[in-house]
Amino acid sequence: GFDGTSIRDIAARAGDTIGTLSYHFGTKDALLSEVVRRRFHELGEMRRARYRTLAAASPDGKVSLEDTIACILVPFVDRALRGDEEWHSYIGLLGRMMYVHDGAHAADIADLTDPISNELLGWLHDAAPGAARTDLAHAYRFMIGAMIDACSDHSAVRVGRVTGETASLKD
Repeated sequence: GFDGTSIRDIAARAGDTIGTLSYHFGTKDALLSEVVRRRFHELGEMRRARYRTLAAASPDGKVSLEDTIACILVPFVDRALRGDEEWHSYIGLLGRMMYVHDGAHAADIADLTDPISNELLGWLHDAAPGAARTDLAHAYRFMIGAMIDACSDHSAVRVGRVTGETASLKD
């Protein structure tokens, strides 16, 4: 895991030097934060592109609630199903960071997720203007939690355990 991995281990796996990693990132925690941030922002851009396309295609510029939810979920699920090994590792890492509440990374996760969460809640509110923002926030948290859980490797293992069969995310 993260705590048992040294910057030396990371440098060796990346084919780089400790000096280079230290120069660019400083600490192992800063490197982790940057890796998570880059992929997270990439997912955000995928969501925005999908949303903009749908809004532009709509005569009134509005995106339905169903399509809004798809804009939020599909890029993440698509990376889980069709992404490379790095995306699979990222999704597992993000799940652990978001839902294993260790104080070390909680502030980083909040700083990363709160701005886009507010943006996506705005989309949901636009699609369901009669809904209370608090209700939308609870629904959003449930939706994101279920998405991350369903896309994490441990979920595939659990599916196999409860069905008695070998399962993968693609089943």
